[in-house]
Amino acid sequence: MKVFLSHASSEKKMAKTLRRKLEVAGHEVSTSDSMEQGDDITSAIGKLIERAEAFVIIVSPKGLGNERLMWEWRTVLENSWKEQGRPIFGVLVGNVVPPPFLMGRQLVTISSLDDIDTAAEQLLGRLQGNPIDEMVVEDLKARGREIISHLSSEIQKFEPSPEQLEKQRKRLQEKIHELSAAPASGDLARLNLKLVNVIKTLAEKGLQVDGAIPLMTKSLEIMEQLQNTSPEQRAALRTRIAREMEKAGDFQGALEQACRALQVCVEELDKKGPADTECDDNVPALGSLLERIKETVGEENVRAGRSLVSSLISRAADGKSRGGQQ
Repeated sequence: MKVFLSHASSEKKMAKTLRRKLEVAGHEVSTSDSMEQGDDITSAIGKLIERAEAFVIIVSPKGLGNERLMWEWRTVLENSWKEQGRPIFGVLVGNVVPPPFLMGRQLVTISSLDDIDTAAEQLLGRLQGNPIDEMVVEDLKARGREIISHLSSEIQKFEPSPEQLEKQRKRLQEKIHELSAAPASGDLARLNLKLVNVIKTLAEKGLQVDGAIPLMTKSLEIMEQLQNTSPEQRAALRTRIAREMEKAGDFQGALEQACRALQVCVEELDKKGPADTECDDNVPALGSLLERIKETVGEENVRAGRSLVSSLISRAADGKSRGGQQ
């Protein structure tokens, strides 16, 4: 098995010993020390990580906070997400608190280089698919509280960066552009909504990117054209569009989308009855939206929508009451 071994420079001797023992057992082990002189460090380490089938990470007190090592761990984590089934194992040195991304993974604890034989033996068992022994499980439980307290301060380092999200946004836009030339499809609708979520995350990180409303509107058009989703799902999307329009200051557009969503809910309630409709979550949100925009668009313009909200809430409550009495 191809194994990438990650370690701090301060643990080079330990890593070398562990590497030798894994190689004797038949594994092909690479580390950042495997690079040829003159290689671009980032590119070379990235290639080693990409080709690995499993990862072993040595975590020591001296290694925590090392920028190069943190980047290495993030790259390992991202590659394990891309291709499921590539395990990550941790070797904890001393009383170090493991980083959050190792929580729940298979860990081996050693106090010094003298314990490296034990660590190698346990790792070989993990790499061969042997079950976790009870000592490892108990050790993980004992460290649970420390891991959780450490999680809040460390987890941000392993979230997608704005740059990575921006790359994902561009890739999605390219794919959407390709699909737009073909007939409308469910895939295109889903990609549009996926891109909306990326844009929303970018906005939460302080990077304002336009385009969410047109993407959602296009998805809605496709859904209505293909009829591949339920009316309630389309009403939920209209509710999202209405909220985004309100944020963007398009209160008239928000009013129109809200009223159309409410009308769909009324129609579905008439067809299916309160017990079988799925509009319950949308109606209160739409009612709140109408209250927020009434001063801007005018009381008379939201009157019809508010009437629909009241009717839906009342009929849903009556339906539940009758259902409970039966």
